[in-house]
Amino acid sequence: MPTSSLKDLVDSTQARVLVVDDNPVNSALLKTLLERDRIKCTLVSSGADALDEFRRTNFDLVLLDIEMPGISGLDVLRQLRKRQTALAFLPVMLVTGRTDMESRIEGLEAGATDFISKPFDPAELGARVRNHIQAKRLYDRLMVTNTLLKEERAKIFEAQVALLPSSMPVRQGLRFGAGYQASSVASGDYYDVIERSNGNILLAVADVSGHGIASAMQMSILRATLRARAAHGESIEAILAELNAILRHSLDDYSFVTFYLAEFNQTSGMLNSVSAGHHSPLCQDLQTGEISELVGETCCPLGLEQDLDIVVVRHQLQPGQRLIVYTDGLIEQTNRAGKYFELDGVRSCLYETDPQDPQRAVDKLLSDLHRFHGDERPKDDVTVLVMDVIKTAQ
Repeated sequence: MPTSSLKDLVDSTQARVLVVDDNPVNSALLKTLLERDRIKCTLVSSGADALDEFRRTNFDLVLLDIEMPGISGLDVLRQLRKRQTALAFLPVMLVTGRTDMESRIEGLEAGATDFISKPFDPAELGARVRNHIQAKRLYDRLMVTNTLLKEERAKIFEAQVALLPSSMPVRQGLRFGAGYQASSVASGDYYDVIERSNGNILLAVADVSGHGIASAMQMSILRATLRARAAHGESIEAILAELNAILRHSLDDYSFVTFYLAEFNQTSGMLNSVSAGHHSPLCQDLQTGEISELVGETCCPLGLEQDLDIVVVRHQLQPGQRLIVYTDGLIEQTNRAGKYFELDGVRSCLYETDPQDPQRAVDKLLSDLHRFHGDERPKDDVTVLVMDVIKTAQ
C-alpha cells in the first residue's frame, strides 16, 4: 500500500480514548463530552481493569484519575510505561483534584503527558483531548512513513548486494576472498572479479565519496560500465578513461570515485594495474608473513578532471603471494579513543591469518576491525578483496 494511503488510513480511523475513573458521574460526563467529537470512548472503573484493556486494545489517549481504590492512577501509569516499547507513543492525561507542584512533578516522573484539574472546563478538556489525539496521529503517521522508508532502503541494499559477485572464479592456482560492510543502509563501495576472454583476471575495487543511497546509485553506474567495457576486451587504461567520462556527467560537483583496476595474467604472473586516487594494494608472502605495499603512480580520482594522466603500473606476482586490495574505510575507522585502525592494524591482523584460505583471512580482518571500533559507529564503508597466487599457469 502506498505511503499516502497508509497515512490516510491512520487519520481516518476513529479515535479511541480510555477513561479510567472510579466515579461513575465523572466517567459519564467525560464520555458524553468525548462522544460529541465522535471519539469512541471506553470506560473502566479500576486500575486493574485499565491494565487489562491495555492488553486488548490500542488507544489514542488515556484519561486517568489519580485517586482510585486498589491500584492508584500513578501505579497504573508506571506499569503502562514499563510495558510500552521504546518506539510506542501513548499520551496519558491525568485527571486530578490536586493542584500542588509536588503532585504534578510526581505525575510527570511517572510518565504523564498532561494534566487537567477537577472540576474541569468542557471547552478546555475538548481542546486538550483534540491536541493530544492529533499529536498521536502525527506520530503514528511518522512511524508508518519510517517503516516504509526502512523497507525501501532494505530493498535498495538487497539490490546493491546483488550487483556484487555472487561467487568467485574457480581457477586452478588462484584463490579469492572478499568482504563488504556498509556503514549505512547502502554503500558507495564496490568490488568485482571478472574473467576475461583472453584468460586474464580483472580485479576492481572502487569507493564513491560519501555513503548512502546516492553513492550506491553511482556504484551501480560504475559496475554496469566496467562490465560492458571488460566484455568488449578494452584495456584497463581505456576502461578507466571511459569510467571517468561517464562519471563526470553523473556525479555532482562535490563527489568523486577512487578506483583500482588490475589485470592479472596467470601464465606470466604479471599484474598490470591503474589507479585513480586509490590506496596502494598490499602484497603478503604467505610463507614468511612479510607484507609490502605495491606502490605505483596514480591519477586523480574519477569524476574530477576531464582528462586523466593514466599510468599503467606493473608488478610481478610470485606463487605463494597474497594480494590485498581495500577501501579507505578499513584503515580510517576509529575507536572510542579516536585512534585509527591504520595499516598497522591491518598488518597485525594479516600476520595472524590463514595462509591457506583467503576468505577466512578477510573474515578475520573485518572481525578484528569490528572489535577495534566496538560500539563506535562505522564512519565509512569497508571493502576488502584478496587474491592468493598458488601457482602460475604453464
